[in-house]
Amino acid sequence: MALDTLPCNVVCNTAIDVFVRANRLEKALRFMERMQVIGIVPDVVTYNCLIRGYCDLRRELDAALSLLDDMYLINKHADVFTYTTLVDALGKKGRIEEATELMKKMLHKGIDPTPVTYRTVIHRYCQMGKVDDLVAILEKMLLRQKCRTVYNQVIEKLCGLGKLEEADKILGKLEEADQLMLLLVERGRILPLPSKQSVVS
Repeated sequence: MALDTLPCNVVCNTAIDVFVRANRLEKALRFMERMQVIGIVPDVVTYNCLIRGYCDLRRELDAALSLLDDMYLINKHADVFTYTTLVDALGKKGRIEEATELMKKMLHKGIDPTPVTYRTVIHRYCQMGKVDDLVAILEKMLLRQKCRTVYNQVIEKLCGLGKLEEADKILGKLEEADQLMLLLVERGRILPLPSKQSVVS
């Protein structure tokens, strides 16, 4: 497809991405300002390119968070990529409380975490030893997507970091959940899953 037949945002975002990858963020920002002057409205991809640049290349986290504020002001909805990038950057800086608030905001807006989001959150929180905070935020995340393997990832990560006591705490929570599940089945509150034999027959 020729460049002159592509949507304007695609062409402009490609140019901004090139500037960002070359670590020319000031040039990328001026390009975005020029887009707006000629009537091309930046979209979430535009902002994600710039946010990634400030987080990954410049380590200028406050500038990246300022871009997120700009998105709110002009009613541009951040996506899971936006939040995951910022949560990872906040975790690297040890700003776990801000990362937690950002995750809560993402979930409140109904944005589903991706596997990358889970891995990012698990890695950064475990690295800081914030196990209780991690469990609290994972419980909120898993209200939307039930996934036991997420807790297995947490346990594996904690063991790898030598935080065996914290890993044991998570394991205890899983065992408590299993016991509760068995109790509910016994009392007829929920139906047990069919066995493999009954499915085959």
